[in-house]
Amino acid sequence: QPSCEKLLQLAFGIGLDVEETQRMLKTAQKSPLYPLILRDAAILRCLNDGCTFEETQELLCSMELTPLGGEERHE
Repeated sequence: QPSCEKLLQLAFGIGLDVEETQRMLKTAQKSPLYPLILRDAAILRCLNDGCTFEETQELLCSMELTPLGGEERHE
């Protein structure tokens, strides 16, 4: 069963939007992205804006947050 981080990477790779990503996380029995958590809010913004994986990684790094794949994600 893939981790939340792998699912988020997949979401960006196949171009899912916020709703589709949240549904995928729920289906995989993972915690949804929560907008009051700074890192989750940044990821939600990127999903909403249609950012690429690379753009998302750049934003997370510029905010000094763990990039996707860094495995720091609440379950």
